[in-house]
Amino acid sequence: MKEFKLIISRKAENQIEEVFLNYNLISDKVADNFLIQLYNCFNSINKNPTIFQVFKTHFRQVPIKKYPYLVIYSIENKNTIIILSVFHTSRDPSKKLR
Repeated sequence: MKEFKLIISRKAENQIEEVFLNYNLISDKVADNFLIQLYNCFNSINKNPTIFQVFKTHFRQVPIKKYPYLVIYSIENKNTIIILSVFHTSRDPSKKLR
């Protein structure tokens, strides 16, 4: 099975931190579970990045299990995956990549 290099953009890192901190205000367990589900999502993307929904021809998205977020990513150079955004599903979809 082919291994991909997974790069998390600065924007996605900041979004992940913000979501984690907000969930941490609710509960440590909820925040920790968010990270577990996020990393499970990253692992699924890394194992088979082409199976998830395509939008805007070049980008893909996958929901984070149990949380109202999508991971937005692109496949670059056939061996690199770039995580572009962690996007809340209640927000305006036109802003997924902004």
